Amino acid sequence: MTKIRVHEYAKKVDKPSKEIIDQLSKLNIEVANHMATLEDNAVTKLDGIYKNLLQDVHKHANSTRHKTVHQVRGSPVHKTVAKGHHAQQDRDNPVPKTADKGNRVQQDKDSLVHRAADKARAVRQEQKDRTLRLKQQNRLQVQDSATTVRAAAEAAEAKTAIAKADSSSQ
Repeated sequence: MTKIRVHEYAKKVDKPSKEIIDQLSKLNIEVANHMATLEDNAVTKLDGIYKNLLQDVHKHANSTRHKTVHQVRGSPVHKTVAKGHHAQQDRDNPVPKTADKGNRVQQDKDSLVHRAADKARAVRQEQKDRTLRLKQQNRLQVQDSATTVRAAAEAAEAKTAIAKADSSSQ
């Protein structure tokens, strides 16, 4: 017999890995986690415990009278449908896949990404607008300063011209 991991055995008997690990500890077989490999003797002991369960699982899997549907829109629902007319109807209207839920999750993620990108664009545009306003204000201040300096220079020239005119007329 080949070695099998704890989680694989748990899947085989349709039990959680934690339950298998607890059962192994009761049998004084130490395993670190669900990825640990089981020796042949450990598998034999577990088979002894879960033998009835394994037989039930195999009976259920080999049953030709009923079909079990486990998923409807991502939530577990157990329905027993007799084969025949209903089975044909099930093939015509397949059960929605859990991918629908995955698509919704992906759409939600995409929506969040788009909203974040839009917000970032809006912030960048606001920063550009603010920068343009500040530049425009600075230009106006510089123009005002230049006008003030020109006016002061013209006033000074006018005073000197008046002073020259007064001094030459005297």
